[in-house]
Amino acid sequence: MTHALSKPDARPDKVQRWADHKDSRTTQRYNKRRDLLDDSPGYGIGADLAGALAHDTD
Repeated sequence: MTHALSKPDARPDKVQRWADHKDSRTTQRYNKRRDLLDDSPGYGIGADLAGALAHDTD
């Protein structure tokens, strides 16, 4: 969800429908937190794994 909202052309109304959020405030909570991804341990692990996988294919 947060990843989808972080794209430059993201439309919160479409993400809201995709996520089946009945209330737009729920989607907006994710939208406000998208800048916190860089500090997220899960996001860091995902970036490390992506880097390792990219390195393995070279």
